[in-house]
Amino acid sequence: MNQCTHLDQIKEVTPSSMVGCSDCMDSGGRWVHLRMCLICGRVGCCDSSPSRHASKHAAAEAHPIASSFEPDEEWSWCYIDEVALLIETIPHPHHQPYDTDDPIHDAATVALRETRRGLVAP
Repeated sequence: MNQCTHLDQIKEVTPSSMVGCSDCMDSGGRWVHLRMCLICGRVGCCDSSPSRHASKHAAAEAHPIASSFEPDEEWSWCYIDEVALLIETIPHPHHQPYDTDDPIHDAATVALRETRRGLVAP
């Protein structure tokens, strides 16, 4: 079984954004789910998103561990060891609810995402 060998790098961090992927918001891009770097707090989009900013950040900055930044998700991922983690000793902040006036995350997009996650009936 794989184990993460980078837990000693985790720091107390402040999210770079509470509303979305920092890079996508700068470039006008779109994201699917959010991840937060546990080394520096950078919030990036997941690998299902077109730009995959979280994993690009991990590789470029040598920051191996990110946590889900989605509500009700408290798992983390080590990009180097490719292992999922449940780290109970760290805070798990989550993004704020999406602004339904935001064209990137309008009500229809949020409803579709919530339906896919099983939060509301289709």
